[in-house]
Amino acid sequence: GQIFSANLHVAYLALSPKMPIDPQIIRFKTKLETDISLVALANSITLTPGTITVDIREGEFFVHALDRKVAYELSTGEMEDKIAHVFMEADHVYIQDVLDVSRIFGVLK
Repeated sequence: GQIFSANLHVAYLALSPKMPIDPQIIRFKTKLETDISLVALANSITLTPGTITVDIREGEFFVHALDRKVAYELSTGEMEDKIAHVFMEADHVYIQDVLDVSRIFGVLK
């Protein structure tokens, strides 16, 4: 569901004559604790069209997103919850704190 929706959205962004992108870096904290679950989350994010995991430091993720919609979908915690279930880390774990969302072009001004 989520990856299919992201594919359609990225196709729209790429094929739109105006390319309405709004690139952002999202920094968030996760409750996932094991290295394998952190890597699984990072890979899942990167496999989702329109996002790429840039860095992970002490439970904080830095993710590039093509626009606000992609950033918002990431912040729902759905992916993190599924990974928590797979690795039996918790019953329901969601992204705890979105610490920062920076518009890339705004930062470069």
